[in-house]
Amino acid sequence: MALKKETVTKMMKAVCGNCTQSSIDVYVRNLYRLAKFAGKAGVPKDAKWLASKALLTKVGKEPLNVRRVLTVAGVKAMKMYKRDTSGEWGPLMSKATEEYEKQRDERRKTKREKERWPTKGYDSLKDVSKKLKKANSDLLGKKDLSVKQLYRLQKYVIIALYSEHALRLDWADVKLGKTNDKDKNFLHKLPRRGWILTMRKYKTSKTMGEVELKLSRPTSLVLSMFVPKVKETTGHGYLLSNLKGNKLSRSGLSKVLIRLTEKHLGSKIGSQIIRVLKATKFRRDTEKSEALAKELMHSAKQQLQYAKK
Repeated sequence: MALKKETVTKMMKAVCGNCTQSSIDVYVRNLYRLAKFAGKAGVPKDAKWLASKALLTKVGKEPLNVRRVLTVAGVKAMKMYKRDTSGEWGPLMSKATEEYEKQRDERRKTKREKERWPTKGYDSLKDVSKKLKKANSDLLGKKDLSVKQLYRLQKYVIIALYSEHALRLDWADVKLGKTNDKDKNFLHKLPRRGWILTMRKYKTSKTMGEVELKLSRPTSLVLSMFVPKVKETTGHGYLLSNLKGNKLSRSGLSKVLIRLTEKHLGSKIGSQIIRVLKATKFRRDTEKSEALAKELMHSAKQQLQYAKK
């Protein structure tokens, strides 16, 4: 018998009290991935499946990036089942993490990054943005859009946003207008300053606190065009929407990014690689690199690890 997904999420929250919801979602997703590796239709109700030597051997043979996330899922699962993690899964995770950190410190492109690295690096996104802007020129000056038209135009907007500001998938959680909610990120426009993005809830928010980003002029122009259309067409109060006119989820945003980059660049490029592409572009510019570390919302050390040789 398999556990219901909401039960798995609840159990994960119980062992990950300081984790953000996005981190919990990632752990749950990888746990289901691990269960699939074990030949299970879902996450079983007991921990017996995790003791399988065949599963441990299979995970141990996976590429480093896959092995790392699966071993983390294994350790989280053991904690969920209230089992000791010092047996097979703990050491396997520690070894994978150590190898991963060593690889990042060397700043060499991973196999996955090499396979997906676009010809012009981060600037490739600007080329896609220009192409999509031209393809949606009929909607740019139109005030009243249908939900489907808004979604079509939004594809251009998403690439335009990431070509200037390489957030994680946080663009999916950005509200329109100021809010007093401490767990909400929001956009607002200031006279003469343009659009400001206030980030309160993100992966490293517990250590970095609230971050205010002044968005670039190209981004401000895109938002000044797009936001009024969003408010006119939808009522959910967020920047991005799905095909039904509701708030776009983080997984939904990830799928849009992957589909667009695969179609226009020939590579499946998500937010993670986009962040690496931008950090690599500015790795030799100290001043811009410091500003970028704030935008990417991580430490100086992590910024260095993102910039590839």
